[in-house]
Amino acid sequence: MFFGKALRANLSESKTEEIPIADSLFGEKIGGAGIISSLLDDVREECIVLGVGPLTGTPCPAGSAAIACVADKNGMRRFAPILLNGGVELRLTGFDFIIISGVAREPVYLWIRDMIADIVRMPDESRLDCWETCGRIRKDQADPRVQVISCSEGDSASLNFTSGWDGIGLGGRMRNMNLRAIAFRGMADIELSGPEEFLERASAMMRSFPSSLNGKTGLPSLMGESPGNLTGLRRSRACFSCPFPCLSYADSADPSCPQFLVLDQTSVQSLKNQGVPPDEIWRWLATEHRTGNAKPRSVGTFDTITEGVVESEKAAAAYVLGLCPRYVSLFDPGLGQYCVLASVGLGREINERQVVQIAGSLLRR
Repeated sequence: MFFGKALRANLSESKTEEIPIADSLFGEKIGGAGIISSLLDDVREECIVLGVGPLTGTPCPAGSAAIACVADKNGMRRFAPILLNGGVELRLTGFDFIIISGVAREPVYLWIRDMIADIVRMPDESRLDCWETCGRIRKDQADPRVQVISCSEGDSASLNFTSGWDGIGLGGRMRNMNLRAIAFRGMADIELSGPEEFLERASAMMRSFPSSLNGKTGLPSLMGESPGNLTGLRRSRACFSCPFPCLSYADSADPSCPQFLVLDQTSVQSLKNQGVPPDEIWRWLATEHRTGNAKPRSVGTFDTITEGVVESEKAAAAYVLGLCPRYVSLFDPGLGQYCVLASVGLGREINERQVVQIAGSLLRR
């Protein structure tokens, strides 16, 4: 399920290199945040790490999440999920983990695809906001499916035209590194040890796992609101391979991007509590999010991306396996089934106790 490779990008030297990952590390730390922490054990500089878990990009419920980590010089680490189609596309680049360090001499973006990586000079329009950066990179690479994590003047990064998911300061760290974007597109294949059994089990899980929260979907389900109280929202959607469509589109009043996905539950709730009408909330979000400005929320080690849901071993375990922490935290589907599924795909046993031990050790750092 893994390619056994990591990419190291040194922005100061404008160099990239491929480094192997020992099979023993996968056996000991499984994947995701577990391996990211091990890769960072000897690192004493500010950096960014992206990575995947064994179930990232697979057709199991909530198998949508890759992992972003912001690491500080003092050893502190903060994790956020990369969702939508970002997880599966990162998985299929051929690199299991991407370690980015240094400071570029001029604005650049890291372009990753098909086991190839380049540090590319950004166009002269250095004042592009997050959404404009995404559009420009997709145009330059002639592929609308390129996934783009971008930054602007604020501390919150955007994924494509979606903002408000970054509660760990990824956007601010990228800006300080002169890294305007991380762009990636995957064309590789995920090799499974037991593909037929894996797909059979994953399909059964998908059919039986919850697809709504108290009978609701989209942003209203997360906020406990009637859809009629959040006028201006359009259709709902789910991330890759997730049965629960927890995201909602809203109008942006921008002809170049007429609708955007709302992930920033914190800002919506705050503005609603102040009596701001929904249509004005969506206009505010569309304006502020594209420049990386989202209302800060309290995040410890792991961002649950959901108001009222605190970090826990369960959420941390999702970051190890490559699952959406929101889905795992809200529905508590049971880690045992996921561990059996990962065992089938990897061809070696992974048990719930091992996953929880790794998750707990990450929380106690």
